[in-house]
Amino acid sequence: MMRCKAISVLLLLICGIRSALPADVVRVVPKAEIPEARQPQAAVGPDGTIYITFGNRENFYCSVSTDGGKSYGVPVSVGQIRRLRLGYRKGPRIAASSDAVVITAMGRAAEILAWRSADCGKTWQGPTSVTDAPDVSNQGYHAMAAGRDGQLFCVWLDQRGQMRNHNRIFCAGSNDGGKTWSEDRLIYESPDGFVCPCCQPTVAYDANGAIYVMWRNNLDGCRDFYLAISKDGGKTFGKSVKQGLGNWKLQVCPMDGGGLAVIAPGKTTTVWQRKNQIFRVDPETNQEKLIAPGVLPWAAGTKQGAYVVWVTKRNSNLWLMSPAASKPTKLAVRANDPMIAAPPGGEGPVVAVWEAGRRGSRTIFASVVTDHE
Repeated sequence: MMRCKAISVLLLLICGIRSALPADVVRVVPKAEIPEARQPQAAVGPDGTIYITFGNRENFYCSVSTDGGKSYGVPVSVGQIRRLRLGYRKGPRIAASSDAVVITAMGRAAEILAWRSADCGKTWQGPTSVTDAPDVSNQGYHAMAAGRDGQLFCVWLDQRGQMRNHNRIFCAGSNDGGKTWSEDRLIYESPDGFVCPCCQPTVAYDANGAIYVMWRNNLDGCRDFYLAISKDGGKTFGKSVKQGLGNWKLQVCPMDGGGLAVIAPGKTTTVWQRKNQIFRVDPETNQEKLIAPGVLPWAAGTKQGAYVVWVTKRNSNLWLMSPAASKPTKLAVRANDPMIAAPPGGEGPVVAVWEAGRRGSRTIFASVVTDHE
């Protein structure tokens, strides 16, 4: 009798947890087709189409939703790279504009390659080299964003001419939807020798074409975040600005990049982890605000404000803070490496994606969170 009662209580607890989760969480990747799907990244096109890319060993794919995130089509194979960089915020990146969807990825050759689709992810052409040299980044950390008129901008941790892991922030841009890329340019070099070597940088456009780039620095023994802005298409960047007022004295890399959301031209929200706490910054005062305990934050901007996701710790509860919410919503009970994406201009579905499952059977989940207020 006691055993039956214990089982009943356990079932009630499990049901209670499940009922507390949003009902619109969707499994993106059929487990039988791709049993080890990892490191998802999402982009939302101007028409509201949702694109999700992810890796599987040396292959990477794209799944598309045309019904606002209710369902996703069969993953389309995009490309294959020897020793595709996956894990700890590495993996392919995706950006969508009105005329093309572009995916970038890195492998053993330590160069960034790009694939392009002009038919909404049905077929893919490539690769095209984004970086103008091989062996530029042994870690594989990079980011990409799309502008309103087919522009693309890619940033990465670059070690050319440096000792291993002595990285600087480099960039390249495209004005033709990823067909061709500009020469590589230096954005930032730490006066202490290198930026934090295992935290991904972040990049975003605003509606006026300004480009925002954020990275975790290594300066005066501190691993804090800095933001730089370009108003000439990435040709030059202004002085980098430290985010927040606190400092994190740390001798090792926390392997946790931050999130960057553009709310309006000239107005951003940045989020990051420091000492297992998630902070965000008010763009006008640069005052930092503690959100909650956690790691692995990501942000997306809309006209209403920023959506932020994070996990309590790796492979644990996934949280969402919406612009109008006073407290976070739990999206999942076991998640890793979440990210969130919004459409250009903030009109359309905002989608959170994450990796879940044990090694050997990991898969991808997504949830449209626009109405989670």
